[in-house]
Amino acid sequence: MENQQYEKHYSEAREALARRGKRIGKPVYLCGVRHCDFEGLLVTDHEIFAQAWSEAIADEIINEHADITSSGDDPAGPVGSESLPSCSECELLFLGYAVAHESYLELLRQATDARELGTISPEAVDAARERRNITRLAVIEHEATHHSLTKTA
Repeated sequence: MENQQYEKHYSEAREALARRGKRIGKPVYLCGVRHCDFEGLLVTDHEIFAQAWSEAIADEIINEHADITSSGDDPAGPVGSESLPSCSECELLFLGYAVAHESYLELLRQATDARELGTISPEAVDAARERRNITRLAVIEHEATHHSLTKTA
């Protein structure tokens, strides 16, 4: 699947979600992988396709696009993306960070809510903050490995 067709599918999926009243933000690139704010969470293209249509359709679009881009038939690369490789480890690390960040924010909200005051221990908030910081550092360190792979000696 050529990038132009892939991007058309991506735009259609975003439009379908918006028509259903879903909150969908602008795409950003992390570790060479496009993510999009969907209902407050950063998700990949696959999740956008799955939410708009189905897991099976998402798998088909992603796999077909991967076949073309990995074979070198489409030299343009993803529209607007960095020249970094996409990898499953990036996605897993970023997903871990997103979950840890959201958990931390939720605990922080609960801890500062006057009605919840005293029910959330400061240690729980500190532990969530530390998990968030550790997962963020893992994303940053992994991203640095991609930069070192693209540098020429």
